[in-house]
Amino acid sequence: MSNILRPLKKYGLKKARDLFLKNAYSEASIQEYYHNWRDDTNFMLGEKWVFLKNKAGKRIIQRERVSWKLPKRGDELYKHYLKDKLKWIDNLPSECIFNPIDRSKPIQQTNFLFVTWTTHKQDKFYSNREKHDIWKEDSAICNRTLTRLRQHYGEVEYWRSNEGTRAGFPSPHGVLFFPDYTWNARLMKVKRGKNKGKSYWRVFGDQHRKLKSILEGKDVRASPVQGFTDIQGLHNPRGALRHISKYCFGGGDDYPINQRARKLEIQELTYFWLWITRKHTYSNSRHFKTKIQEFLTPLSDSTRRQLGISKVQITWVYLQVGSPQEAEDWDLPLEEIPWPGPGPPT
Repeated sequence: MSNILRPLKKYGLKKARDLFLKNAYSEASIQEYYHNWRDDTNFMLGEKWVFLKNKAGKRIIQRERVSWKLPKRGDELYKHYLKDKLKWIDNLPSECIFNPIDRSKPIQQTNFLFVTWTTHKQDKFYSNREKHDIWKEDSAICNRTLTRLRQHYGEVEYWRSNEGTRAGFPSPHGVLFFPDYTWNARLMKVKRGKNKGKSYWRVFGDQHRKLKSILEGKDVRASPVQGFTDIQGLHNPRGALRHISKYCFGGGDDYPINQRARKLEIQELTYFWLWITRKHTYSNSRHFKTKIQEFLTPLSDSTRRQLGISKVQITWVYLQVGSPQEAEDWDLPLEEIPWPGPGPPT
């Protein structure tokens, strides 16, 4: 077998990924491969039969061939579906846990925290495998962290956006909800860094020291994390969730003009690393959505969104992925076909 490398586009996805992790191709080359894969449009071709009765009471079959475009990780259709899936965030109550402009109470209480995990980038060359493993390790860190938090504080629900940085390293944001634990927070000014002079609601004192130790893996049962964490006390969970979910599907109009190019560049790079590492765009605990809805407002009618059970039987008799041209030739309008009678005697 020849060891001569061919153009990357000649390889299938699995082989191209393996060669990238062995440093056979540059990060720029595999990003171009990803863009070509993402922009190569595929359609699902399907034929469905609907089993009905006509006006005369006879059983009939309605046959239809349809096609629809398939989303690819990071393309506009993918982000459209993702935005639609997360519409429940917009429907959360906008009421605050506490009034952030009430200066009569210097210390406020909340059950919600906003956490940013930032990877510490060393002044060194990172191989493709090293960067890949940092993204994979980030998921393990999240799982270890949540286990430790639950050991200390009881039930913890979370929603986490797997954002990255401009340098191509993970920097996820998360909303943590502690149903059985209350945090004290006070308004504090940032003393250094890019946000110097700005004020944020911070957990402080013994609560902060213990929490920081757990989040950064400094307690005796933890492995160290890859960087540092920033912790804020939340007064508006809906606003925070809208902010971090925008990193998943935000378009040009979702960002100020002076931030747009940088934000979209980071989003593009993040989608590449999520694709190559096979990570989810976001992650959450199983009951986060229900728990936060129950906490913020009673559900006035828990049954109003339940769907009735349809008596119409639909069967997909054929499904296959095809090209745009195949989809154009595939579609056929609805037609009726006779109900199959008994077969010939055997």
